[in-house]
Amino acid sequence: MIIAFSRELAKRSAAESVFRQVLFDDAAASLDAEIFATTAVSAAAPAGLLFGVTPITGFAGGDDFAIKTDIRSLMLPYHLAGGGGDIVFITNPAMAASTALHFPQFAWPVLVSTQIPAGRLILMQQSAFVSGFGSMVEIDRTESASLHFEDTTPLELVSAAGVVADPTRSLFQTGAVALRMVYEMAFAARGVGRIQYLNGATW
Repeated sequence: MIIAFSRELAKRSAAESVFRQVLFDDAAASLDAEIFATTAVSAAAPAGLLFGVTPITGFAGGDDFAIKTDIRSLMLPYHLAGGGGDIVFITNPAMAASTALHFPQFAWPVLVSTQIPAGRLILMQQSAFVSGFGSMVEIDRTESASLHFEDTTPLELVSAAGVVADPTRSLFQTGAVALRMVYEMAFAARGVGRIQYLNGATW
């Protein structure tokens, strides 16, 4: 992750400290989005934990019975897959709040991520999640690099075929500063059926 800003802003404010925190916040959100994705493995990231898992359709009604039905619907394939007792549910803030309001003594932990879409509830055996993280986050600072200012698929500045990336900027020439964060990590699901998820919950 890279963020750039002017040298004037860096010299006359606490912008660099603020942007370092922004990098940490964005990295946390991006990591959640990748972990709980339905996408296959790519050159950029491991497969999301939900890849290859068939989603269950939520029950209509939006009441206590709908919540109970959705929980049972997730539990059945998990039980048939031989899942253990270290269960956790993961969902978005709104559905987590609904669970707490409807069932204050809910039997299992409910974790929250803003990256989980509305209507989605995930059941996971905690020991089925395996991960590896680097020992520390690296943040590099430079005022002399040249960057392709494109945040989805940044390219090399000039390809082997002579194609020039656009827009590009020389930090030195334009008086700018860039921070780059690198954090090495990998994750995967261990075992089949130990993660289930439901879409279209009405509560």
